[in-house]
Amino acid sequence: MRAVTCLAAFMLLRLAIVVWFVLALAGCQREAYSRSNSGFSSLDKQVFYDFRSHEPAADSKLDPANTRKILSAVFPAYLSAMRACKAGPEANQPGQIVPTIRGAAEGSFTAAGLQQTVYLIDVGECSRDPVVSTRRLVVFSAGALTANVEAPLGAGILRTYDLNGDGKNELLLQDGRTGQGELIEIAKLVEFDKDKLVIVEDFGQIYDDTCDTDLPSKSIGASVVYYLPPPAGQKARFTLELYRAPCPAKGRQPQWKRSAPQPSKAKPQ
Repeated sequence: MRAVTCLAAFMLLRLAIVVWFVLALAGCQREAYSRSNSGFSSLDKQVFYDFRSHEPAADSKLDPANTRKILSAVFPAYLSAMRACKAGPEANQPGQIVPTIRGAAEGSFTAAGLQQTVYLIDVGECSRDPVVSTRRLVVFSAGALTANVEAPLGAGILRTYDLNGDGKNELLLQDGRTGQGELIEIAKLVEFDKDKLVIVEDFGQIYDDTCDTDLPSKSIGASVVYYLPPPAGQKARFTLELYRAPCPAKGRQPQWKRSAPQPSKAKPQ
């Protein structure tokens, strides 16, 4: 009887040693959560914008009266239709523009704590091709024009952010071009620095569609942009995941397949 008891005790001790060893090994292999000295952690990564959704930037929904009020505050003189443009050298005269408000957003843009509206305006110079016409970002506070700068691109405003928590909003701008059936879109994140516009991040090409081209291999490509929320006073860091999909049948959604993720090529300015 005593021998049986000793054998049972030995077996329990052996089992306890095995269990302890397994737990210790697992603890060695587990990577503990840690934050880098810069204050960033990959566990904090959040979606900044998913361009696979291909949401076109919303057009301005201002009524004609408010549109005229905004444009008149920005431009001393302008035309209401391209057919009114003069030809030849006279097209460069003052007032030979047909401006259009492409987008608008509410927020605090030139300083924290202000209630402001920003408008993205396509100047529409009579002397220039509409594709390369000048774009401007103008800010109004309490009905008064407080900022008027040239925009780096301007099909529309996709979204506003306050990534660094300084109380001022950044603007995600979108633009696109087509050629021989191919659609290419680009995006930039910008913010106001007093009376200047600063490019926070240039994402470059974020969407392309060759489905209407004559290319033998047709597809759609899009980026999903992620960011790491920064500590106070620091800039956000961005990474991109690239996706491609075969051209879908009409009425169907693209079947996306992820490519190798890449860091954003552009450097904050």
